[in-house]
Amino acid sequence: MLVIVMKCPHCNVAISVKREHAEIGREDDVTLSVDYALCPDCGRWFVELARRPIGQVIPTAIPGATPPEPERILLWPKSTHRAPCADHVPTELAKDYTEACRVLGDSPRAAAALARMCLQRLLREYGGVKKAALCDEIEEYAQQDKLPSMLADDLHAIRKVGNTAVHPIKNKCTGEIVSVDSGDAEYLLRTL
Repeated sequence: MLVIVMKCPHCNVAISVKREHAEIGREDDVTLSVDYALCPDCGRWFVELARRPIGQVIPTAIPGATPPEPERILLWPKSTHRAPCADHVPTELAKDYTEACRVLGDSPRAAAALARMCLQRLLREYGGVKKAALCDEIEEYAQQDKLPSMLADDLHAIRKVGNTAVHPIKNKCTGEIVSVDSGDAEYLLRTL
């Protein structure tokens, strides 16, 4: 058992936890284990798959000792360590945003498409605009002087990247399908 300081993947609060360790097998030159802990702040469990070089000792909590960190994959919750939505955010919007955050690690394309959908729902249901195209909805909302022009540009970025995620396009020079990467999707979620 190792005491660590980290941010809880559920509540995003800095915590000090005792991470339990259970070895599950070996693969090539690594040991696979399941590491898990209970957040003392929110009371929820998180589970990680850890890959350590064979022979790497899992040290006990020794003051001043910094053990080598294994490669980790968060299994539960499916999260990107993003702060949860504020309490005043409507439930349906918070669910869309949270879903986009949860799929980011597995599919940036899906996260971008969900971010675009979340933006459109925000503008239609809470911004009082409803046009045939999201581009027009962003423009109408921006003309109501409800947001700075820089933010309007960011909303158009959500629309464009979200469109690319849903409707693949080809690069005019190379002919390759343009894809959405995790950096693009992360930017969209930060903007939302």
